[in-house]
Amino acid sequence: MIYPATNPKLADAIMETVITTANAVGLRHYVIAGALLGWYRDNQYIPWDNDLDIGVYYEPGKYEDFLVRLITMGFLTDIGDEWEGKHLWRYGMLADMVFLEPTSGGAKFYEHPTTLYHAKYLYPVPSPTEDYLEWKYGPDWRVPKKKGEYEFQHGG
Repeated sequence: MIYPATNPKLADAIMETVITTANAVGLRHYVIAGALLGWYRDNQYIPWDNDLDIGVYYEPGKYEDFLVRLITMGFLTDIGDEWEGKHLWRYGMLADMVFLEPTSGGAKFYEHPTTLYHAKYLYPVPSPTEDYLEWKYGPDWRVPKKKGEYEFQHGG
């Protein structure tokens, strides 16, 4: 497995492809969790974060079209288990699709998303972003952790 921080150009290319494809099929999506935390707080990927985090609303038809397009471009997905279609792999890097629930505790952050500029591209992100990061990681989210001191994660 290749961690995003070890090859940020590859990670950025994968992220842009996934987001562009989601846009093309009209699938609502957001950069979330560790990917957002690293970009927002550090302007880079968190060194020990092992994936790219993308939140999507499961919309029948659109999600399947999204997957087919990515698979046609060479992405692989886990087949035959409960994670089918949620883990996408490209060149040994994991893009983790997190299905967002409209009734979850964090749903309010997706109602009026904003954008974050990263690597020459605008990405949709939860809003207000700092409130989302505090909800997700706690009040000290601004303080970078050391390897092994993983961020607190809210259950959502």
